[in-house]
Amino acid sequence: MVLTLLCSCSRIRTTEDELRNALQENEIWIASVISEDTAYVFVSTTGDKVYGDRFLVFSQEKDGSWERSYENDFSGLKPWKLALSDVDGDGTKDLVAAVRKTTFYDKEERNRLFIFDYVEGKLVKKWTGSDIAGSWEDFITGDLVDAGGEEILFISNTKEGMDRLFVYHWFDFGFLLLAQSEDYEDIIQVKIVKENRLSMTYRKEKEYKKLFMLENGFVTEVKD
Repeated sequence: MVLTLLCSCSRIRTTEDELRNALQENEIWIASVISEDTAYVFVSTTGDKVYGDRFLVFSQEKDGSWERSYENDFSGLKPWKLALSDVDGDGTKDLVAAVRKTTFYDKEERNRLFIFDYVEGKLVKKWTGSDIAGSWEDFITGDLVDAGGEEILFISNTKEGMDRLFVYHWFDFGFLLLAQSEDYEDIIQVKIVKENRLSMTYRKEKEYKKLFMLENGFVTEVKD
């Protein structure tokens, strides 16, 4: 299953191509997000095309070129996805990273969520929880409900081999589970449409695309 968030922004795709050209010969692009004139990038220097081992920051010059301004070693974390989201509602975008690793208490290598702030030229840890949403395989972020920050939506695999959608919101110094869906054979695509409305494409005997909302702790189908 691959969770897809559609984007029709051709400028972002063009800028991303330009950003890849700024990488060194031994660096393989893994994931990136671009905010105005700053780009945050995970690269692999080991030849791995799935997981990265370094975090880079680029600043865009007046001529449109990208100048490397910061590097951080992510060896052992296996980062593979990066998003920008104001998770706590303070008006500043946080860096939300998917990594794959073990922890001291959990020796199974699986996906974990790390959140950082990039402040005054330094990467600062904000939240590095070891367990959220069970065994999840992808996430998206966005403003789904009016709760003072953006939500994180996870596609998680159940023990029975099904998919389930979890919706979390930042609360105090961690995350609170707002809602979860029923189980589906395969959740293909999730997209936040507007306040308390998301579209989800899933398989349940056949393929469906329907509108959902959060209600009483559950992600439920909207009955129009």
